Amino acid sequence: MTNPPNPLLADVFRIPFHRIRAEHVVPGVRDALAGAQAEVDALAGDTATPTWDNTLERLDRTLELLSRRIAPASHLMSVRESPELRD
Repeated sequence: MTNPPNPLLADVFRIPFHRIRAEHVVPGVRDALAGAQAEVDALAGDTATPTWDNTLERLDRTLELLSRRIAPASHLMSVRESPELRD
């Protein structure tokens, strides 16, 4: 597995905090939000009979992925705040 250019979007167990830079935050969050929105739109357009698995479980997975991608930036603001990161 290769690492994506933006470490916020890496699907790895350990968050690569050492690779996250201020310039990754805005595009990473935008990409994470766009991906989540696309999944919610697909979910809303699904014509299958709603079930736990194809509705709530799917939404839960989407929100979990969104949280995993955005949380590192929030954490960095708590432990390594900088003017660049604030911007």
